[in-house]
Amino acid sequence: MDHNLECLTCKTIYGPGGYPTGCPKCNESNKKGTLRVVFDQDSLNHDLLPFGDGKNVSDMWRYKELLPLIPEEPITLGEGGTPLIKSSIAFSDLPLNIFYKNETVNPTWSFKDRLYSLMISNTTELGYQKLVNSSTGNAGASAAAYAAKAGIQKTIIIAPNECEIPIRNQILSHGAELVIVDFNRRSDLLNLLVDRGWYPVINGLHYSSEGYKTISFELAEQLDEPPDVIVFPTGIGDGLAGIWNGFKVLYQLDIISTLPRIIGVQSQERQPLVRALATNSKNSIPDNGPMPLTISTSGTMTGTYAIDAVRESHGCAYAISRNNVEQSIKETAKDGLFVEPATALTTACLRPAYEDGNIDKGESIVCISTGTGIKWPIGVGSIFPPVSTIEPTIDSLKKVIHFEL
Repeated sequence: MDHNLECLTCKTIYGPGGYPTGCPKCNESNKKGTLRVVFDQDSLNHDLLPFGDGKNVSDMWRYKELLPLIPEEPITLGEGGTPLIKSSIAFSDLPLNIFYKNETVNPTWSFKDRLYSLMISNTTELGYQKLVNSSTGNAGASAAAYAAKAGIQKTIIIAPNECEIPIRNQILSHGAELVIVDFNRRSDLLNLLVDRGWYPVINGLHYSSEGYKTISFELAEQLDEPPDVIVFPTGIGDGLAGIWNGFKVLYQLDIISTLPRIIGVQSQERQPLVRALATNSKNSIPDNGPMPLTISTSGTMTGTYAIDAVRESHGCAYAISRNNVEQSIKETAKDGLFVEPATALTTACLRPAYEDGNIDKGESIVCISTGTGIKWPIGVGSIFPPVSTIEPTIDSLKKVIHFEL
């Protein structure tokens, strides 16, 4: 679909482009101007929309007509088209219809692939050949993979000490340069590189949430209608905002007749979204608490667009304790999914949300499973007991297993 970019601050309209530091007009007056994608719906070719043709949800580019893609064809690794799995064992005590949108099966094993397929496609078409990303892990791995697929020779990933070894190896395998910087100093280096002409493929830019709309499109097809509630683990909130905007697009096009409520979930240690909603603040309130187990949601700020999405949807937000996250990883595994700690936030909030009346009996709830636990062996491994080495005898086996032979 044809699109332009609008500054949320000064309302200036620009054509499609990179704009690595946001609105040029605001920059001239030392203001912060965030750009957002604005579609020309009159240019939409409804004949190309896939809805209602048999649910052949193969990948996210099935919805190409609804995405702000600049080149004719995207750079893709087969992202999207992820399964929707109904919970049958875990949380069976709750009178809810609980589903997992299993984003762990994306090419780099996280939902970030939807972001970077679109963003790297556009930045490459616009001529950017030096890319920099700052990430706790998943985004860096995805950016490195899609940059490699695009043939980009210069990619730098800035990660904190908390980024675990499997993700570091994943980034390095794609040929990117990986540097480790203190969590709170990463933006310093990022900004220095942007000043030198490097393009920031990061959350918060105008194309960063657009790919996530396709999660909404898939859910509308997989369920025949929107779910009642979407539960999403939230850091800066691009994913949450993208999903909400995706449902709004479908509503504006009369493809769906109702909109879901959005529940954003964060850790107790760092909960800027929760605090903004609790104090009725328009903007995020920085939360510099201790580093949580949920590294993927460890940002100290949440974007205004995410706060607005929760409010517009008549949703809410929860902060979850480390103990409940750990328990939720184990519970979710009963349904066959091994998820990262951030994903476990979503299922950990189900009971309190139901008890508080924010989820009603019989409602359909979709928990977005953003990433796999395989990438976080230290964080996830700490919740399980050590595994014993035994002699190959029945007596030795009886001493270590927890049920009778």
